[in-house]
Amino acid sequence: MYRWLRNIPEFSEKYAQAREARADARSDRIDDYRNQVISGDMLPEVARVVFDMEKWQAGKENAKRYGEKVQNEHSGTIGVTAESDEEIAKRFAAKLNGQPS
Repeated sequence: MYRWLRNIPEFSEKYAQAREARADARSDRIDDYRNQVISGDMLPEVARVVFDMEKWQAGKENAKRYGEKVQNEHSGTIGVTAESDEEIAKRFAAKLNGQPS
């Protein structure tokens, strides 16, 4: 099957769609687990384990919709020193001659 996924683009596309649909089905089942807990047909501890498994798997099968949201923050400063063409040429010449710049 993995060879087909690598070599047959149409198969690969349909497979990806099926995985996304399965993720949606997992999400829908979570409501069923909630209802079973409310009705007393499922212990809350069991429901939590099942819920976490379904949520994790759905996040892998359709990360855009059910995956963890990652937010990156960047901070810091960037210093830029302006040099004239003459200063750059002098520094370059010094390096060519083996002198420290």
